[in-house]
Amino acid sequence: MRLFGLLIPVFLIGSCRSQQHIEEIARKHFSDYELLFNDARSFVLIKEKNSTNASGQIHWIILKCSNKKMILQGSFRPGYIKWLNNDEIEIFDAPGMIRSDENLDLYRKIISVRNANRKP
Repeated sequence: MRLFGLLIPVFLIGSCRSQQHIEEIARKHFSDYELLFNDARSFVLIKEKNSTNASGQIHWIILKCSNKKMILQGSFRPGYIKWLNNDEIEIFDAPGMIRSDENLDLYRKIISVRNANRKP
C-alpha cells in the first residue's frame, strides 16, 4: 500500500511535465492556441484560437503524446476541426459562401491519425 502512495505523485509529476512539454511545443507554433486531447490522451490536437492571416485560415497540428512528435499538420478556412474518436479527426473546411442547396459533406474530411506515421 505504501508503494502505491509513492507511485501516484511520481505519475502526476510525469504527466505534468508531459503537459508542460506539449504547451512549449504549442507556443512555438501559435501565439494563442487550444489543446484538444483525444479521450485516450494518446494524441493532442493543437489549433490556433484565432486566425492570424488575411485568408482566415486556422492552422493546426497533431502530436503523439508518448513521444511529442508532430504527425499531422494543416489548416482550414472558417469551419471546425474535432475528434470523432481516439483515432480520427473531422475537419469542416467551408469555402466563403455555401449555397443553401449544397451538400455540406463535400467540405468534410475525416483523417485517421493512427495511419499518419510520418511528419508532414
